[in-house]
Amino acid sequence: MARLDRDYHAAAQAAGAVQEARRRLLWVLVLLAAAVLAVGSALYLWQVGMQPPLWRIFVGVPRGLHTPQSIVELAAHGNSRALVDAGTLALVAAPVLQLVLAVWIFARRRDVLYAGFSLLVLALLLSGLGLGWL
Repeated sequence: MARLDRDYHAAAQAAGAVQEARRRLLWVLVLLAAAVLAVGSALYLWQVGMQPPLWRIFVGVPRGLHTPQSIVELAAHGNSRALVDAGTLALVAAPVLQLVLAVWIFARRRDVLYAGFSLLVLALLLSGLGLGWL
């Protein structure tokens, strides 16, 4: 009986450590995304905020903002729309990276069941994101 209690407490402690690591990662990513979004929004409003809107002319997404690679490249050069898109990408990446961390931690602890479930959820999430780019 004492061994079961010890095993239960060790498993609960390990699960708590996983949750704490995932919580910290999410917190950092959301703060980073919020900062990038705030800077991009402020720059965008500074650049085009006082221009009157052209309601009769449809202006779509600029050519360079169609792939994550181009968004990151333009954001690195200070493009305001790319910064807003990069912040949005960071918000989308937060749960993906959180799942990657969970898979890694569970696999490292040889917890096959939780690693498998986390991997399944990650595969479903990535397939949904991949289908969204088509």
